Amino acid sequence: MSKDFTEIQFDAKRFQEELQHFGALLALKELVAEREMQELLKKSPHLIAYIGTTIGITGIANQVAFEFEIFGDYAADAVFGTRDKTFCFVELESAGPDAVLTTFGKKATKEWSKRLEHGFSQIVDWFCHLDDFKKTDRFRRNFGYGHVDFVGLLLIGRTRGLTEDDLRRLRWRTHNVIVDSHRVFCMTYDDLYTELTAGYLRNLAAFRVEAGIPPSPPTAT
Repeated sequence: MSKDFTEIQFDAKRFQEELQHFGALLALKELVAEREMQELLKKSPHLIAYIGTTIGITGIANQVAFEFEIFGDYAADAVFGTRDKTFCFVELESAGPDAVLTTFGKKATKEWSKRLEHGFSQIVDWFCHLDDFKKTDRFRRNFGYGHVDFVGLLLIGRTRGLTEDDLRRLRWRTHNVIVDSHRVFCMTYDDLYTELTAGYLRNLAAFRVEAGIPPSPPTAT
């Protein structure tokens, strides 16, 4: 895929295939390396385009980029959005059981992992550089004119092994930590898969209509 934005016409069938591959990888391995996850999602532009609907920031995106360079030494693993609307910058970290929170010494309360803090800091730096370049031609070429909203998405770790309190802390961080008015969503890969699957099932009837597939006959009771 290009490091620049690619216009994408969402295809529900291809999305379903990409979602199945994503779910199969999560089911196959408890620990998925960062590079392996990056390679899979680079081949899944329709899955990336659909993410915004699951976290309530956009409809289905029509622009997707991978390894998107942010004016210098920084690059986002993926970016998706709609011109003149909202763009989401995605940081992919390792999908391991200890990637979100880890136990240190004899402390009963877990601490945020170095991988999570590193990924979150990456997103903070992206926002910093984007703010510096708002008035450049390249900024307008990439994101359009007028007001543009940016959000971040940190994908990291697995839900398995996290307690209810761990998940509460992760979701609290998503809902309450704002970076210069920009929201940063933090999700495990398992939660993302669950949300994508639920969203697909909610919209399945509409997808079938768009694809010209006749509705399924009612099931006999």
